[in-house]
Amino acid sequence: MAEGERARECTGAGEKWSKMPTAQHITEYCLKEAEEQWDSSTGLIVVINPGEWWIFKQHSPAGGVLAPLDYTRLRRVKLVNNKFLWCSCGLPSRLKYPCQHIYAVTEQVSMSMFAVRWYSKFQHYYGRDGAKDWTEVFDVMLAGEFKRDHSNGECIYVHGMDFILKKTSRGYPWKMTTMQWLYRQSIYIN
Repeated sequence: MAEGERARECTGAGEKWSKMPTAQHITEYCLKEAEEQWDSSTGLIVVINPGEWWIFKQHSPAGGVLAPLDYTRLRRVKLVNNKFLWCSCGLPSRLKYPCQHIYAVTEQVSMSMFAVRWYSKFQHYYGRDGAKDWTEVFDVMLAGEFKRDHSNGECIYVHGMDFILKKTSRGYPWKMTTMQWLYRQSIYIN
């Protein structure tokens, strides 16, 4: 596939995040934040190559009528080692849960996308008296997280990346090169 050959519009969440099975297993704070990211997963997605996506989203700096100009922000999502996703916005690297740009690419939510610290049971059972079995399970999960090479972009583990790659390599409603799209939008990329 040539660079920037395929693009599609991502119109945001189809299903309410809080009704998904994953929502029952993460902390309330993380649920609120992750649902906000899910609902914001809109924009134009351009497939640069089978492991890289660009997400363009319109922004208005002042958020009101007096905004001097609207601009389009570019975020890059990359596949790392065929199982991790990294995003240039930095949120997944810092907070260890998916950002709106990763949701836009995957169009799915799974428990594997969240760090162990966001699991409700981790908050209640880890290291507590009488919860030795839970602590052992979480120790194994934490060891796996600590082995990740975060400097290389191993942020969000996504189960089923083969399916996502096949889905994004199919044709979308229109085709244009990245440069054609940028020229057409006459945008400033931040």
